Amino acid sequence: MPRVYLPTETLASILMPDQAPVCKTLELPWRDNLTSKSCIPEDTYIFVKMPPGAGRDYGYFRCAYVKGRTMNQAFNMSTILMHPGDHPNDSLGCILVGSRHVDLDNDNIPDLAESKVKLLWMHQNLPDAFFLKIYKKAS
Repeated sequence: MPRVYLPTETLASILMPDQAPVCKTLELPWRDNLTSKSCIPEDTYIFVKMPPGAGRDYGYFRCAYVKGRTMNQAFNMSTILMHPGDHPNDSLGCILVGSRHVDLDNDNIPDLAESKVKLLWMHQNLPDAFFLKIYKKAS
């Protein structure tokens, strides 16, 4: 997942091993890995498919472990999710997914389009668990 760091947010694309695009992502800006205030650090992570449940009427993905972040005791995994959202303020450190980066509210800051549709597609088409490598996009 090659990232672009902006002062307002972090943008990226999730790619398959053959480089085929899966989705676009939006995260909070880098703020030293502070819980609920920062994107997660560059590294390789395991994400696990989670079914709809209490408080979420949609399937989503949960990151197994993020160094320096809180663990969810009920799942014995991190609190970092891939879930729907359009704007950075829709996240508390999670990865928002969508079909494309667009400026939805005309503030000259990229947002995400078709977030729920893309997450549903991912939940139906990606494996139950997968590795995701996050790194800075080459200039």
